Amino acid sequence: MSTSLFGSLFILVILLPAVLRFFFHKRAALDTAVLLAPGSLGATLLYIAAYGISLVSLVLLALSLVVCITNFRAFLRYVNGLVVDFYSPVFCISSLLEAVLILVFLVLQVIYPPFSDKEVFFSTQSKPTYTEQHSILSGSGYSGLVERSGFFGPANVSLYTFSPAEENENPVILYIPSLCTATEDFETVLTELAERGFATVSADCNLSDVQYVDPFFNRAFIRPFYMRIQKFTNPGEYAALEAASASKKVIEAKVLYEYIRGIFPSRKILVAAEEPVASLLSKDYPVCTLSLGGLALLPCSKPWEAFFLNPDEYNFGTRKERTALKARILEQIITAAEKVR
Repeated sequence: MSTSLFGSLFILVILLPAVLRFFFHKRAALDTAVLLAPGSLGATLLYIAAYGISLVSLVLLALSLVVCITNFRAFLRYVNGLVVDFYSPVFCISSLLEAVLILVFLVLQVIYPPFSDKEVFFSTQSKPTYTEQHSILSGSGYSGLVERSGFFGPANVSLYTFSPAEENENPVILYIPSLCTATEDFETVLTELAERGFATVSADCNLSDVQYVDPFFNRAFIRPFYMRIQKFTNPGEYAALEAASASKKVIEAKVLYEYIRGIFPSRKILVAAEEPVASLLSKDYPVCTLSLGGLALLPCSKPWEAFFLNPDEYNFGTRKERTALKARILEQIITAAEKVR
């Protein structure tokens, strides 16, 4: 899973020449820079497909849509081969305002990026000491999982495997995301464990027979964001939904466990999950119970969203706390893994 920071910065960077082109575009010539406006919208949609819906992706989508709407007439002129010989004052002023918004968001993205992305952004290490594999699986909770057959086969599971550089007999760590999170929200721990010699696996699922909410919101790239909104805006309803969904999460975890056991037949597997799923799974599997309030490492992976959802608990000045949180979870999982070795 590649870092999301570079994707968001790329979109913001290509938006800037689209809105500032009236400074450098030669009059009486085709306005080719206007193509960056729909290009940024396409890149944003690909970003959402890759990383799911979040506060950052929604801001990127809003900025791209505004720029596309502002430049719609210019785009039509380009398509029809008409040159541009005049930019109206209204267009120039609106473009300047858009440029200010884009620049502010770009600077804030660099200053307050996702914690794992900050490590990559400022890292001097030439390449990671682990390998990452992304697999698309088809199947259901009751029929089991198989590799997707063909590009157009059903994509029910996105499976992420992080393997250490050297093979060993350490237990495999299978992380089960909560209703409010995805693999991305725990990736900084999964990759750190892989660098320390533990193969780690996680998955974002949309099994046909395991539905948590309405089918539209149950899609893997929408559901975590939708659940986070529910958790903080309707806590009572969310608590009831979480309790009712625990048994469904267990089905999801068990079918993943069986698939992983086929990949690592001689290795022990430790399941890392939050309550109430952890207690239910502990009856059948070695489990490391994580106490993260159902949000995994959201303050690390999505600091903007954590702040706006709960500003009293999360703020942008807690890098030391986020480092301590990650260290505590790492120690907890490694200690539990040592016990099942």
